[in-house]
Amino acid sequence: MQRGMLNLTKEEIVGALTAVRQSTQTIPLLLGKLELAKNNGVASDLEISEDEVEIILDNLPLPKENATVDSLRVKLSQFLAKFRF
Repeated sequence: MQRGMLNLTKEEIVGALTAVRQSTQTIPLLLGKLELAKNNGVASDLEISEDEVEIILDNLPLPKENATVDSLRVKLSQFLAKFRF
């Protein structure tokens, strides 16, 4: 499992946190990282693993013309693509 740094805006962090809270496979460490980033109130670099990214992606709501969710989905997909291709 590979890890890397992912830069997210405050809004993207909130979107990721919401997705992880809705997950049936919640990882406490991931929740803690996202909560800490949210409480900082600014864009953050998160050290994150492929598995953690997949959990967030799996639980993001379907696109409903939400620019924040769309931006988060693109960043997460690009993050995974770095390791897989």
